[in-house]
Amino acid sequence: MALPNRLGMRHQNRRISMALSQNVRRIVRSLVMLLAGIALAATTASAQDGPVIVPGLANNTMNTYPNEHHYVGLNNYREGDLANAALAFDLALSRTRKDPSGRWIDSIPVLAMIGECLYQTGDLAGAVENFDAALAIAIRHRGWLRALTWNDLVTGAARAPDPAAAWAAPQIPNVLPLPNRISIASGELDASMTLQRGGVLEGARLTRIDAIEVMRGLALAFYRRGVIFGEITGEFEIADQTLQALLYPPEMQLPVGRALIGSIRGCGKFASGDSESLASDIGKSAVPGGVHPLTPLLLLAGARQAALSDQPAVGLSLSMRAAAAASALGQPEWVGEALLIAAGCVDSRSAVALQTSAVAAASAHLRRGRLASLGALAAAADAALTAGDLATATTVLEQLRGLLGQRGLQQPRLAAHGEYLNALAAASGGASLGDGSGAVDEPLARLFAFANGSGPTLRRTSANRRGRAAAAATPRLFQLAFVSSDARGRGLAGRAVEARLAGYVDDPSNGVWRSDPVDAIAYVAFDRSGLVADQFAAAVKRGSAEGILIQADHLLRNRFLTALPLGGRIQQVRTAASTARPLLGQEAADWLDAPPARLRRISEVVGLPAPPADSAEAIARGRQLESLATQLALSRGAIPSIAPRPLGDLQGLSNLPAGHGLLTFIDMGSATVCVAVVGRKLEAWPAPAGRALGGDVVKLLRGIGVGAKASSVGSEASAKWGAEAAALRRKLIPNDKLELLSEANHWTIVPDGVLWYLPFEALPLGETGAVAFGEQASVRYAPTPGLAIFPTGIARPDLAIGVATQLFLAPRDRNLNQRLVEQITEAIDQLRPLPGPVPTTSQRVGDTVGFFTALGAITPDLAAPLATNVSLYDSGPATGSLAAWMRLSANAPAGVFLPGYRTAAAANSLGSGRELFMTLTALHLCGVRDVILSRWPVGGESTAILTREFLQELPFEGLERSWKRALQTLRAAKLDPEYEPLLGSSDVKQLEISGNQPLFWAGYLLSSPPVGRADQGRPAAAAPVAAAPNAAAPNAAAPADAAGGNLAAPVNPAAAMPPGAPAGVAQGDGAVEAPVEAAAQGADAAMPEVLAPADAPAVVQPENNFDPVVQPE
Repeated sequence: MALPNRLGMRHQNRRISMALSQNVRRIVRSLVMLLAGIALAATTASAQDGPVIVPGLANNTMNTYPNEHHYVGLNNYREGDLANAALAFDLALSRTRKDPSGRWIDSIPVLAMIGECLYQTGDLAGAVENFDAALAIAIRHRGWLRALTWNDLVTGAARAPDPAAAWAAPQIPNVLPLPNRISIASGELDASMTLQRGGVLEGARLTRIDAIEVMRGLALAFYRRGVIFGEITGEFEIADQTLQALLYPPEMQLPVGRALIGSIRGCGKFASGDSESLASDIGKSAVPGGVHPLTPLLLLAGARQAALSDQPAVGLSLSMRAAAAASALGQPEWVGEALLIAAGCVDSRSAVALQTSAVAAASAHLRRGRLASLGALAAAADAALTAGDLATATTVLEQLRGLLGQRGLQQPRLAAHGEYLNALAAASGGASLGDGSGAVDEPLARLFAFANGSGPTLRRTSANRRGRAAAAATPRLFQLAFVSSDARGRGLAGRAVEARLAGYVDDPSNGVWRSDPVDAIAYVAFDRSGLVADQFAAAVKRGSAEGILIQADHLLRNRFLTALPLGGRIQQVRTAASTARPLLGQEAADWLDAPPARLRRISEVVGLPAPPADSAEAIARGRQLESLATQLALSRGAIPSIAPRPLGDLQGLSNLPAGHGLLTFIDMGSATVCVAVVGRKLEAWPAPAGRALGGDVVKLLRGIGVGAKASSVGSEASAKWGAEAAALRRKLIPNDKLELLSEANHWTIVPDGVLWYLPFEALPLGETGAVAFGEQASVRYAPTPGLAIFPTGIARPDLAIGVATQLFLAPRDRNLNQRLVEQITEAIDQLRPLPGPVPTTSQRVGDTVGFFTALGAITPDLAAPLATNVSLYDSGPATGSLAAWMRLSANAPAGVFLPGYRTAAAANSLGSGRELFMTLTALHLCGVRDVILSRWPVGGESTAILTREFLQELPFEGLERSWKRALQTLRAAKLDPEYEPLLGSSDVKQLEISGNQPLFWAGYLLSSPPVGRADQGRPAAAAPVAAAPNAAAPNAAAPADAAGGNLAAPVNPAAAMPPGAPAGVAQGDGAVEAPVEAAAQGADAAMPEVLAPADAPAVVQPENNFDPVVQPE
């Protein structure tokens, strides 16, 4: 009997335990309900003078659809507390109604608000995921609008506008009397079908739901999705599919009901990219009696579309109506957003009224929805800056910072907008980007951190928490990532794909700047090189030489601009304001014809007489100019991309004079693409990739003697490098293209990658021993095709030749170095030694110097080439670097000669050529028309001979002729090996060595566009002070070509060197070539202007000319 008694006792204990467990669960459930009620009561009570009006918020918040936690989260959100709002929405989502087919429509507003929280924190992917989930529920429950009892809409009690709307007086809209709940029919009268197919059995019944809040959730999902996807929003089917599920119920004529549905559909048209229908939907959805809970979202959609469509007046009107409607309805989340859109649509005159309204709105909402106050303060500061009221803007920004710093308030997106305004205000106060103060740089750095997805994330419940990699937090960057991956997934062929890529390669439009300046400025600063490379690859795949050349120019320009602050936006302003108008393209001229106020002011200051160099007035003026340029770069509005000047289309090639060709190389990674232009022909062909060519270039350079531990330039070494040069030429320029090269006497080469270190002049146009490229034609270089054609400055032979020196020519013998320097400087007629008795900063050297020479070693900063000092004597980063020379406060010389420039050509492994590309492009954009620099520094007697001959003839014969003569003189000279620092011990033992060895002359690189159509109409430079010596010598040899002939063919030095040449140099009678024009006309005027036809050349495309797959042997 003991065993049954024990079993009975256990059974009784189990019943007691179960009863206790049920009691505990009831207690826990009661506590949860109590806490939720307390939280809701606390949230409601936190608003003074009555609660914030929430569409559909009933008195009894228990057992509602949506549930009570949704409204708790909504109030937290409107107070700016994103963290607690997100937690409440997550809890609300877990309590929504579900069945085997998924969630019911009460989840729609909850999912929409979760998406909105994620949007404000920068998680756009998470936001889209939740918006799409909300829309998918509407598609699945497509009959729910017909199931509503629409006549319930007429039973609502009258509502006064929220007191916070007082700022909008007298345009405070009336609020339509709508009920908090509407009945919806659910379940089935006949359950037999459900029993047959299975599922949840629900009898027919009427359920009271907050249907208007569900509609508002759908409108929000539509609207925000349209904002995130922007111009590609119409490419997604989900918006159209949802619109098909949200048709007007049959025979429903109730005006307010049709207005509500029409508002949802209007926002859906915005999300589907149907901008034409959006305007009519706005008109159809207006109700004469007042506004309804969906009015602000519909008006916001219209305002954004108007701003994007270059209709700022319409955008201003709609956004102000949206702000007033949102205030009246108690929806503070839309007040600030509407006012910020309005701030992008005003000009300096209308900005004052907006500033006043925004300040009033911020004050009215400070205790009735702080989120509205945040946006309103940002809009007020934005408008004040547009109106030029810096004092008010500074005060308002201080209030905004104080509000953002309050406990329990997290708004990363609005904070980023505040950082944008902080940077703009700092620039308006005199600071500039890169001035060392950090006043502009630091706010922008925080803005970019948010834009790149490095901002704070939301704390979510465990059911919804998951890690996300950092991703773009601004819409256009998010779109760019989508477009890039989609283009690679679908392939790059087709005009439609290229057009789609082009829309995102370019800078944002005026509409994007009006709609969201944070989105726009984050985009211009982002590196879009990958997309530009895709665009180039698409052109290569099409095989059009014309398209390849134009995209090559775009790719190289983008490569430089990406390295500049704000994607080169400030540089565009500098170039437009400081470049002679005849040197600018049509796009720049159009911009200057209707300039923004700040650009007009910059042009006025630039046109003032220059103050004394380094004076307080000069320093202040330079800061003023850079401040104005920074303001313009940060202000809302597109700036034309004019620097480096783009090739644009084939019309630009008409500036190439007759007899001039252009040879461009682009390293794609998998192959090198070559494009040649000469006369009316354009041809393209493939070559091995840069990584495959690198070894060949190194062998050639080492064979010449560059970078070798003990350089040898004997006959055996010459034979070896000659064979390597012939093999490399065949890879780059196949034999069947040699005839093309023979059709021009002058070639400009645009290298890429390792080809920057290759002296093309030394390549034989045939097998080993054949005539070299530089002997058949003159060879020059350019960093982009556009810069190969269009000059960026005007030669100034009327100014002095400045020379700065270091221990360079004879680095181990200071006395010899000094003698060689003196022999150079004594031959210069208009010499200005630098830095001179009163040292000045190098960025203003162009005030007194027309051509600058640095006789010293210059090692570029490979990591930051623009930080390189090129003057030798000015090491200040704010005055002596290339970046400093590019500032508006600078005045660079028209020409620069850097024989001591040291690249990676002599390093153990070749670089990417970036130091040469960046240096040349930067110098040209400074206004330096003509640049000569070395791939490897030589020094010694050879450099002294070259420099002396070049500089003494430069004022009289111009750059091209004097440089040609200097090269000829060097190549014909006999050098003393002891005076050549690069030679090894075996060569030093020789009595003399020929200057014709490529080690001495092939490293120099001339970058100077030929005289062509772009030079016409330029201001004439003043005549040189002195006439050219021996200009009329009867025995002077005629030039080899009307435009100067080749630049590297040797001549007899006895007919070239003046008296006083250094030891080891043959001396002659000093005869020189007679100039084509009188020397007094200046260097450029002396060049014959043989121009191509006015129209673009007709393109001759050889059949099957380009095959990117087949590689030449």
